[in-house]
Amino acid sequence: MLSENIRTLRKQRGMSQETLAQQLNVVRQTVSKWEKGLSVPDADMLVRLSELFEVPVGDLLGEKIEANEDVPDVRQIATQLALLNDQLAAQATRRRNAIKGGLVALGISLVVTFALVAAMNCSAHETGSRQDTATTASAEVTAEYYVEARQTSLDCMLNDKSYYFVICYDKSGYILWASYVADDMEEFDPNEWINYEDLMLDERAQPVIDALVEYVESHGGTVRQSTDDVEEPVDAGYPGAIQR
Repeated sequence: MLSENIRTLRKQRGMSQETLAQQLNVVRQTVSKWEKGLSVPDADMLVRLSELFEVPVGDLLGEKIEANEDVPDVRQIATQLALLNDQLAAQATRRRNAIKGGLVALGISLVVTFALVAAMNCSAHETGSRQDTATTASAEVTAEYYVEARQTSLDCMLNDKSYYFVICYDKSGYILWASYVADDMEEFDPNEWINYEDLMLDERAQPVIDALVEYVESHGGTVRQSTDDVEEPVDAGYPGAIQR
């Protein structure tokens, strides 16, 4: 995939996103978007990337582009980029729908929870009746689709303080959600440890996990890491969604 190829080739050459951006006369955010798969470089920029990385354009795209005397290479490249843009737009739509679906499900779950609490304060007969109704409602709003995911927990000890991170991600490594708890929660900011916000925007779980572990261990702390297979509810359009 183009985004992964750009990232891999950049790292193989020991370049930061900032360094690559300077050589291409673009801003770092542009390179970041390419590597996140949020946008793609145009045909001219793709040629510049291939020259800089010393690889064929076809290798960057992940597909071989055959020479054609009737159609210039740039037009073939542009066609491939147009297809990539269409794919990115479709993926972005599916992810937005997945997030919206998750928020709606969360809202409904909270409503059902409040209904159960209210029912428990009523008479025994009314309580039983309303609990049955709430249970039925809960079953009706249960997510119909899910993805097979992984949940990595990092139990960290640093300077006699405890920090606990949980990162849930799909089988492709994209973050579904993440959270953390700290002894000094009011004062703790993970951005003081690592480039947390940018890494989260990158949407890839492993760089976040690796950065947290490296920071804690390099500062004399310890990390207990565990990973479990889980099922996470998603929208029907989410890549790899499975119907229950």
